[in-house]
Amino acid sequence: MEEKAPKKIPLAAKILGAVAVLIAGTVFGAYQYFSRDLPSTARLEMIEPSLKTQVFAQDGALIGEFYVEDRALVPLEDIPQYLVDAIVSVEDRKFYSHWGV
Repeated sequence: MEEKAPKKIPLAAKILGAVAVLIAGTVFGAYQYFSRDLPSTARLEMIEPSLKTQVFAQDGALIGEFYVEDRALVPLEDIPQYLVDAIVSVEDRKFYSHWGV
């Protein structure tokens, strides 16, 4: 019984495989490098922006405000739709028509 010689892999396939491994390694390395400084998704969901502190008198009158950044938390449903549309159109004109990132 004759033994079959192993099939030779063409040079182009070897080069293509080496390039694929190199690209995969580069992508993985870049991901590892850039993702090390990113916060976790759980932390992003629990964001607590610094808000201003308001001091009121006993009768409810505002005496003063203390802040580094003048922020007030506003629920999304209290923001007018035209403002949401304006921000979306400035940030991404095709927001409603493309599939995503």
